[in-house]
Amino acid sequence: ESIWTKPSTVLVIFTTLVLLPLCCLREMKHLEKSSAVSIVLDAIMVGLILYVAPIQSSLESAGGLSGLLFSPDHLVHWNTLFSGLGVFSFAFVCQQSSFLISGSLHQPTIKDWSIVTRSTLMMAFFLTFVCGTGGYIGFQDSTQGDILRNFPSDSWVTPAAGLILAIHMTLVFPMESFVARHISFVFLRRHRGDGDDNDNKESPMA
Repeated sequence: ESIWTKPSTVLVIFTTLVLLPLCCLREMKHLEKSSAVSIVLDAIMVGLILYVAPIQSSLESAGGLSGLLFSPDHLVHWNTLFSGLGVFSFAFVCQQSSFLISGSLHQPTIKDWSIVTRSTLMMAFFLTFVCGTGGYIGFQDSTQGDILRNFPSDSWVTPAAGLILAIHMTLVFPMESFVARHISFVFLRRHRGDGDDNDNKESPMA
């Protein structure tokens, strides 16, 4: 096997040529195009889950939607309730980058920031609700923690979904690196004694 085809080599090259330049951007607003692509890929991923999930056959075997959702065996799974809520709330984890994102707005006002937060939370809720509901109705108790494990291994959807997920996670990583870089910068400034209380001055809401 050639060294250029090894996963570790491909990972190093991809990280150096793609991820590193994105992570080294000076301002978060320059990630708007990659973030838009990430959202589109997320929506496509939800569509693929609905496409693969055997929703119609599950509804027919359960006697309709009401028979599936309000059955004592399906209404509430108390043993996994809190872990399920934890997974659901993960879709709304965005507070660590809130101030950086607010400072990257073209017009950083409280009104515009309110529009951004409401629209993004509604979008996150819609995608999460559709993905969770459609996936559970289709796969029910056989739903895996990694939903891709429920996909048929001999279908084109499985590798396509894996590729989409990989690209999506790659595009999300630079935004999280901005947060880590900002925290490190603030910590080092305060440690040296030349920091002040306006470390978040780029945000109008700080």
